Amino acid sequence: MESRKLTMTMLFLFSSLAILLFPQANTLTVVGNNSSRGFSLELIHRDSVDSPLYPGNLTSVELLQRDLVLSESRSLWLEEEEDESSATVGRRLQDLNIRPKLTHAGGSMYTVKAIIGSNPWTVSHLLLDTRSGLVWTQTEPCNPCFKHDGPSYRLSQSFHRLDDRHAYICRPPIFHKRPRDGQCTYIKRYRGGRYTRGALGLEQFSFGSKNDPTRKTIIHEVIFGTSYNNSRNMFSNNRKVVGILGMNMAEYSFVMQMASRRFSYCLFPGHGVNSHLRFGTDIVMPRGTAYQRTSFDSSSLNYYLPWVGISINGRALNLPQTAFKRCIIDSGAPATFVIQSVYNAIEKSLVEYYRRKHLRRSFSNSPHDLRLCYHMRPEDSADTFPSPQVEFHFHGATLRLGRIQLFYVIEKESIFCLFMIPSKHRTLIGAHAQRNTHFVYDVSERQLHFAPRNSCGGL
Repeated sequence: MESRKLTMTMLFLFSSLAILLFPQANTLTVVGNNSSRGFSLELIHRDSVDSPLYPGNLTSVELLQRDLVLSESRSLWLEEEEDESSATVGRRLQDLNIRPKLTHAGGSMYTVKAIIGSNPWTVSHLLLDTRSGLVWTQTEPCNPCFKHDGPSYRLSQSFHRLDDRHAYICRPPIFHKRPRDGQCTYIKRYRGGRYTRGALGLEQFSFGSKNDPTRKTIIHEVIFGTSYNNSRNMFSNNRKVVGILGMNMAEYSFVMQMASRRFSYCLFPGHGVNSHLRFGTDIVMPRGTAYQRTSFDSSSLNYYLPWVGISINGRALNLPQTAFKRCIIDSGAPATFVIQSVYNAIEKSLVEYYRRKHLRRSFSNSPHDLRLCYHMRPEDSADTFPSPQVEFHFHGATLRLGRIQLFYVIEKESIFCLFMIPSKHRTLIGAHAQRNTHFVYDVSERQLHFAPRNSCGGL
């Protein structure tokens, strides 16, 4: 009897202490890799005050300069990955008129926050990258390491080495099984000679909710890279980003490890506005909304689309079918790149459109250096200046771009510019052109669903 009283007393004391130390216990949603339950992450825009990449209070011209360099960095990085022509990439980068320091290997517009492992106090900032597959973080002990604020990840009690279930992943060219201990090692190279080297493992990832700080989603046994050998300048001068969340269609990417293999986002207009990255049953496709659907190229792990044509205000541009090739959708690049011949036709059509509207073209040598810019009329604003509708046609679907998606507004100069860059190699639909459109990636079916939205609220 006395023993029972003592036990009850001790339980009461421990419970009271727990309430004092943790007044709001977390509500846990455990999502195993074989679960179809949904969850959402905050998609943090690089210009948000919440972002580890926050650049401070830049002017609209400074933001545009940065976005152009970041876009070029993304485009060149893709070329290097596909063509392995780093010398050519380096020469093209030197041809840019504006050359502030690139922020990291490949660049990205968005980051996410995660707790990696069973230590609940270390929040990691990871770059979201839909054009790579490997999920990795710097891991202590490392040599060499890149510098960042706070501790690096250390193997925790929830960490496990890869076992025979994952033998299908450990194969060249990225992964190799180390003979002496059987570990699956990797080396991933990025633009400019940057690299990360390490070993694959299994670890739990936890994600919090900004709207409900008491709620946390835990995902067990995520395949990820423990990087113990990294370029010292991996993320340049940024000291808060510790790794990358790879989201392409490689079998080891983050989305491919989720049971539903579906994710969505809807990017808000404006600099510094955060969005949501949703998975599985958290994806909302509102009733009454007509979603279009097209398929991804089956020959690539990246999100290439079957581009077949382009129209401006309902009139198709008269171009050979061979002009419409290699079109990728990428949320990491701000600007849109268009194959040179198609860009020339778009520019010619828009020059005629604005000639009829009696708008004056801007030929100033301002540092933004975009080819097609116009002065607003006195009665115009950033929301009302005239704009055509440009349509990208894919097999089974059409993506419509209007004022918000097509133009970059420099309000201080009362100028708006076509936010497209001519390219010799491919067309890339960047984040700016994706604004106010809900995109749902069904990776399992290799399909993209999308619908225009007046607002991304709730999506």
